[in-house]
Amino acid sequence: MQKRIVYLDWLRIFSIFSVITLHVAAQNWYRTDVNGFEWQTFNFYDSIVRWAVPVFVMISGCLFLNREIEIKEVYHKYVRRLVIAFFVWSIFYACFDSKNILTFVANMFHGKYHMWFIPMIIGLYMALPIVKLIIQKPNIMKYFLSLSFVFVFLLPTISKLIHDFGGRDAIIIMDALNKSLQSMKLQIVFGFIGYFMLGYYLNSIEISRKNRIIIYTLGLIGFISTILLQAFVALKIQNRHSNYYDVFTINVLLCCISLFVWFKYTEFFKKTSWIIEKLSCYSFGVYLIHVFILEQLKTHFGLNSLSFNPILCVPILSILIYVISIVISAIFHQIPIVKKYLV
Repeated sequence: MQKRIVYLDWLRIFSIFSVITLHVAAQNWYRTDVNGFEWQTFNFYDSIVRWAVPVFVMISGCLFLNREIEIKEVYHKYVRRLVIAFFVWSIFYACFDSKNILTFVANMFHGKYHMWFIPMIIGLYMALPIVKLIIQKPNIMKYFLSLSFVFVFLLPTISKLIHDFGGRDAIIIMDALNKSLQSMKLQIVFGFIGYFMLGYYLNSIEISRKNRIIIYTLGLIGFISTILLQAFVALKIQNRHSNYYDVFTINVLLCCISLFVWFKYTEFFKKTSWIIEKLSCYSFGVYLIHVFILEQLKTHFGLNSLSFNPILCVPILSILIYVISIVISAIFHQIPIVKKYLV
């Protein structure tokens, strides 16, 4: 049996809680004035948890690329399970969101807004045999990650910065360059597969204490720059925008790398217990059900991110949703067929 990588359990637990926090903070993000205290608070919370979904992908890459797996097993065990989970949960949400049979069918295929993650992961699993061939040659793997960094993260982030802060001539030149980059469609090849491979790479190498300090410093810069860039541009244009929330920006990438490395090398996250393993195991179920809990708390109890001071409301509501979702996921895990295919 493969040895359990304990810090990944902790990282998965923190990641799912961060996803919940993101959705709580985003609940009234669109409805509040960018000049107001509420929006700036939501921006703060939204900015500091943008790493969550990419880190989920990094965790998957670390686990799946670390072992031998046959193509038949990929489809029979993992892809099949995710396809079933996607459609069952899509039907569940469609029952609440659809006005007629046409919108029901559309919602069934589209899924709830947070469920885009499942088709993306299915695509990564389908690419597993190809990715495994790449990681077998370290130089090719580093070349792949370098291309991903330059074309998916660096150049698009520079483009956003020039567009938001540059002069007219610089913007014209960058827009022309952007058209060429977009035509290359490199994000399709190097996007989330880059994160997938990065998780494996960071887990497999040893990083010196000196380099870890550099990584943590850059990560802190990533967190701070996300908050400030979002706030500054929103105030500048007097409108909401999400340019620097994008998971394919340098600032979010730095947050992802620093947190992954921090969890890997912090002694506390090397300690495990049955509780940690269970909470980690229940995370997928939490991911699927938490949006329903979020909406029901608002509909039936009037609880949302503006129920009281958002500085306290966002974390308190996130904890409440997490606890309820964990309990439901734990119950579902007691039902064999539900555990096998749906959570």
